[in-house]
Parts: sequence; C-alpha cells; structure tokens
Amino acid sequence: MENPNAAPFQIVFVIPKRKFRHATTRNQIRRYIREAVRLNKHELENVLTTENKQLALFLLYVGYKEVNFHDIDKKIKILLKRLANEVSTIKK
Repeated sequence: MENPNAAPFQIVFVIPKRKFRHATTRNQIRRYIREAVRLNKHELENVLTTENKQLALFLLYVGYKEVNFHDIDKKIKILLKRLANEVSTIKK
C-alpha cells in the first residue's frame, strides 16, 4: 500500500445527464448507490486491508430507467463480493 493512511478503496459514481435530465433523479440514484456501498463495503475493505492493497473504482450507471433501492443494493452486493474474490485471488 503506497499510503497507509489512505482508504482501502475509493469510488466515483457517474449518472449521465443525457439519460436522466432532472438533477433530482440523478441525485436520488447517486444516494441509493452511496448507501448500498456504505452498507456492503465491509467484506471488500477487510480483504483489501489484509492483502495490503488499494482499489479505485469508477462506476457508470448505464440504465435508461430509474430503479429502486432494493435493486441497486442487490447489484452492489454482487459487485463488491466479486471484487473481493478477485482481489483475494490476485498474487503479489
């Protein structure tokens, strides 16, 4: 790990204005994603700190329709679990 004081991972969320014209809609989706990551990040954080690694993620919302928190939460769980598995299998 280059900087031991830095967070194990950082995430950037992008919700395109072209697909969601209203800022309130984009902000709502962003809030849902942020909350889902906050609730499910612990497994990935544990793996990264044990492996002494850092990760930077760039998430682009590519859907055309607005989804509810339950659907976003389910997909974020899958994503973070896959990332944790990939990080744990990568050799130094």
